[in-house]
Amino acid sequence: MDDFLKLLLGAIVVTAVAAVIILSWQNISNWFTLNKTSDVQYGKLIKETLSNGNYNLVGGVFNNAGELINNTKWENASLDTETLGKFGNSNTLIITY
Repeated sequence: MDDFLKLLLGAIVVTAVAAVIILSWQNISNWFTLNKTSDVQYGKLIKETLSNGNYNLVGGVFNNAGELINNTKWENASLDTETLGKFGNSNTLIITY
């Protein structure tokens, strides 16, 4: 295999590995804090386990009427142990303010 091809394959592998984000509870908590307003009553975080062992997470903040105020999605993420511990056996977390 010539050197250029080896370099190209190496770059592809590094890019694929870099595409997986490692989400910490601190990063998730910061998003909820930044999106809290006087209208926001609670937050909800939903975890979907992917076949590769990573996760998709959807976070949303809701007002008193239960209406969605803002949301975000983290895709193909690896979760830190603190985040996994907060979920326990559930796929949903309620964030209270």
